[in-house]
Amino acid sequence: MEHLEVTRNLKGIIAEGDERRGEDLAPPLRDISVAAAARCVEHYEMAAYSAAGATAEHLGHGEIADLLRQNLDEEREASAKQPPGSCRRAVAEKRNRRAEG
Repeated sequence: MEHLEVTRNLKGIIAEGDERRGEDLAPPLRDISVAAAARCVEHYEMAAYSAAGATAEHLGHGEIADLLRQNLDEEREASAKQPPGSCRRAVAEKRNRRAEG
């Protein structure tokens, strides 16, 4: 998150990741849950870079738009490294725990 100022919304996503890390889960499930939180952060950052880049382009700031596109590409690469389906598995597992409890 070196390129993006931490907003209130992003702080909430980070707090959710911290909460997931502290959940009483078996290690594989905890890892999936943390990976899902990391993916949420990556998606938030990608949305921010995409919007900022489009705005810069619209305002005629091509050089800034290019830098923002580079950052967006970096975030896409980071997101691609996350395990596929990690968000869906984490949500399903949490829903199952609530139903059982």
